[in-house]
Amino acid sequence: MLDNYSNYPKDSKDPTFQSKLDTCVNESHNLLADLLLEMGKSLNYNFDKVYLKRNVYAPKGHADIIYEQEIIRRSLVGVFLNQLAIPIRIVESKSGEEKREDNKKA
Repeated sequence: MLDNYSNYPKDSKDPTFQSKLDTCVNESHNLLADLLLEMGKSLNYNFDKVYLKRNVYAPKGHADIIYEQEIIRRSLVGVFLNQLAIPIRIVESKSGEEKREDNKKA
C-alpha cells in the first residue's frame, strides 16, 4: 500500500498525468478495501470487497474538509506554477470624517 502512495505521479505537466493519477487512486481504493476486508475477517465481520469499496461510511464533515483542502492545494499549485493569479480587489476606505460620522450614528 505504501509503495502505491509513494509512486503517485508528480509531474502535473506530463500529458499522461491525469490517467496515471486516476490509476493510482483506483489502486489505492482497491488496496484500502483489501486492508479493510482482512481487518474485518479478523474481527469476524462478513463484508465483501464490493461493499467496502462502495459503502464505507465517511462523515460529511470529513469529506467537506478534504474537498476544501483539495481546492486550496490545487489553487496554490496553480499559483506556484504560474498558471493562476491571486485575485485582488481594491476597496476604498472611508475618510476620517466619514468614520466619525458613522461613530456618531452608532
